[in-house]
Amino acid sequence: MHPATILVVDDTADILALTSSVLENAGYAVLRCSGSQQALAVLRDGHDIDLLLTDIAMPGIDGFELARQARMARPLLPIAYLTGPSHLPDGDGAALGPILKKPYRPDGLAREVEELLAPGEDARLVKAVALDMLRRDPDALANAKEAEQIDRAKGDRLSAEAWHDIAAAIAVLAKDRRNARPKAPRA
Repeated sequence: MHPATILVVDDTADILALTSSVLENAGYAVLRCSGSQQALAVLRDGHDIDLLLTDIAMPGIDGFELARQARMARPLLPIAYLTGPSHLPDGDGAALGPILKKPYRPDGLAREVEELLAPGEDARLVKAVALDMLRRDPDALANAKEAEQIDRAKGDRLSAEAWHDIAAAIAVLAKDRRNARPKAPRA
């Protein structure tokens, strides 16, 4: 699997470089943007992005507005903010994700990002297993459902839930494949 890709946005070059380096050293792929307009262009270009990590106080479009526009384009994109204590919001509900405070410790930032990405990592793993099963097994959906039932009968709820998620992913992926096939021309 590929490393998670983080779009890092900060108008202060040194902080952008430091934050990006910390995340790259932690094993993430990083796209760097020095402002909101550049970040919106990256989002529009269709890059595979797993997390938007943005400064709040920036000229032009601030981090909150960037997050709102990013969510309009990508409703499920996780968002987190990095800001100094003087730029913390006053509780008006503008934030669409957690606010991480600068200055930060590099290991603390990497840990926070890892926690934010954990649900997405689970989804990528489920998708990878579902795709692999679809490639290898014409009865992938039936077999995943059967594995779920077997694990439920054994009382293994965690495994049963994992098989349930895999079966759901197989159903969606199989439907997407059917819809993507070219239709035969009508006579």
